Amino acid sequence: MNELFGEECFVAQFVWRARKFTDARAVTNVSTDHEYILAYAKSSEFSVRGIERDESKFSNPDNDPRGLWMSRSILGLATKEQRPNLHYDLIDPRTGHRFPPNPSTGWRYSQERMNELVAEGRILFPPKPDGRPREKKFRSEMQSELIAFRTIIDGVHTADGTQEIRDIFGAEVFSFPKPCELLARIVKQVADPGDLVLDFFAGSGTTGQAVMTQNTIDDATRRYILVQIPELLDPANKDQKVAADFCDQLSKPRNIAELTKERLRRAGKNIRQNNPMFSGDLGFRVFKLDSTNIRAWEPHPVDLAGTLLENVEHLKADRTQEDILYELLLKLGLDLCVSIEEKAIAGKTIHSIGAGTLLVCLAPHIARADVEELALGMAHWHKELAPAGESTCVFRDSAFADDVAKTNLTAILVQRGFSEKNLRSL
Repeated sequence: MNELFGEECFVAQFVWRARKFTDARAVTNVSTDHEYILAYAKSSEFSVRGIERDESKFSNPDNDPRGLWMSRSILGLATKEQRPNLHYDLIDPRTGHRFPPNPSTGWRYSQERMNELVAEGRILFPPKPDGRPREKKFRSEMQSELIAFRTIIDGVHTADGTQEIRDIFGAEVFSFPKPCELLARIVKQVADPGDLVLDFFAGSGTTGQAVMTQNTIDDATRRYILVQIPELLDPANKDQKVAADFCDQLSKPRNIAELTKERLRRAGKNIRQNNPMFSGDLGFRVFKLDSTNIRAWEPHPVDLAGTLLENVEHLKADRTQEDILYELLLKLGLDLCVSIEEKAIAGKTIHSIGAGTLLVCLAPHIARADVEELALGMAHWHKELAPAGESTCVFRDSAFADDVAKTNLTAILVQRGFSEKNLRSL
């Protein structure tokens, strides 16, 4: 990790108590109960959020006018050799009882500062000499609403993740999945309400569920990207048989990615049912890495005429309109999760992306007779959408019956306020 990210980017090593009960199957008679979580940050300004204070620790039993308080230790962290000024007898001014310092720690404050705290009534002396003095710490004087996030993570275990899988799928289709609460805690600490969370090894999809769950807790809009290769499941492998059989039940290909998607669908549905007041987005879109939808120009020197005819259609024949649409989003730098609407105009399907920021018509045929109705309909819809900035229109170049149809459509759209430089064809 130091080699990948740089040791200067190391933040902390967390110890997660993953096992709830002792491993009775341990061959060496040693139960390995923990795992490690390593944290690295690219920015030196990064810090985890912290956790809320336990307000139950604050009270005011003596009606102190300074308000709620809690008691805390005033032991120091240094020996007498290290910090001699922190080693002195603390005297209760009411009883005269002397309280010597702990030889290995001393006191938290110098004698001068301690005398000030005693005078202000901030030191709590025990009634007997064998007790230990403590400090009054007032809630109103706390500089932060949060305290540090501890490096020891407990209270959530691998068994919880296994039970979540059983609840979602009705079967144990994944072995040793991470529990949702573990990742939700981490998401809360490192991801602000509008951040994007990336998991390059999605597995069962726990990270996606954790992001959705945490969003419902703090009413946030975090999003996630999960990456999972379609790793094949072998029903002949006893460790993969349950998962492979489950894919068969869904009539889906036998691979891990299908289970990841199904987990997100079911988890999102459950979260919606359990949090009916949450209005955030619990859906997701699935993309597969592929080559471009646009045919590359690869001429055959011995048959240039034939090559020209083959490339009249610039788009690959086996690609859908949706395939082409999302490549447009990528090339235009638009968000892949932007809203998409459809409308039929002049018998053609028109896509509006980002409330009219992009209008796309990928119909395979546009005759001269279609042009006026199509252009006017698109202009009218564009006016209704009222996008904030300029809009781009894209058409399939091979769809136009001839150059006249293309020229007329362009002219009408320009007359209706579109910029000619934003009228494109594929």
